[in-house]
Amino acid sequence: MGLAVAWQLIHSGHSVELIAPPTAGPSGERSGTAAALGLLMAQVYRRNSGRGWRLRQQSLQLWQAWRSELEARGHQLAWRPGLLQLAQTEQELLAQTRLAAERQARGLPLRLLNRDELQALQPAL
Repeated sequence: MGLAVAWQLIHSGHSVELIAPPTAGPSGERSGTAAALGLLMAQVYRRNSGRGWRLRQQSLQLWQAWRSELEARGHQLAWRPGLLQLAQTEQELLAQTRLAAERQARGLPLRLLNRDELQALQPAL
């Protein structure tokens, strides 16, 4: 998220110095922090109203606009957006099924994957 904000500021004419605290664990293009979790959970968060909901939806719209802007500037982007939640119990599967149906009724792109679709994500999963 910090890099995204820095990129926006630089392209708006500001001078930016990015200072990142040291982190434990992996680093590189596939690593990240929990800072983007609200964005990633925009569609799967259980509540669907209130200030937090509105902020997550606005963040998702801004993220999609930024991706479009990057692509329009000729940047080659390699991402597979989304958050994968696995159901461990029948009860969790039923809750996820209800959530997907509710989000789809609102026109939001949340869907369940079947076993074949999950296996097709290998080995990247």
